[in-house]
Amino acid sequence: MSEIKKFRENHSDPDSADLFVFEYSNLPWVPARMYIMQNFVEGATRGNHAHKRLSQIFIMVSGRLELEIYRGENRQSYILTPQSGELELKPGVWRVISNASKDAILLVLADAAYSEDRYTPPHRDGLPAAGCFSYRQKHSIAVAGA
Repeated sequence: MSEIKKFRENHSDPDSADLFVFEYSNLPWVPARMYIMQNFVEGATRGNHAHKRLSQIFIMVSGRLELEIYRGENRQSYILTPQSGELELKPGVWRVISNASKDAILLVLADAAYSEDRYTPPHRDGLPAAGCFSYRQKHSIAVAGA
């Protein structure tokens, strides 16, 4: 369904700092928007939706969090950390973020600007609507936490 990938190039110097570079040419698409999530409330969940026409790449900058993704009856769970790599989510993949550490910082790249009509809202029970998913799988570079 989704895979952990390495879109970054490591240019770290052990004598000074870690440096990770994301060249646009290494990404599957050029980002149109990015946002940062931090200061997660303990016990709260985020996400709880899918996107009809939006792809995203999740990049953990600091800390850790759990990400559960759904497509129909298929379900995968990941632990994202700065070392785990990046996770690309295609349109139609339901996501729930939970159990974020206090130092968790998540950077998200999106292939389009914000538009409310791109969202698939949850049903009253908070679960994804049946039949709202479409996904085309790409090749896997690495899988972790599944």
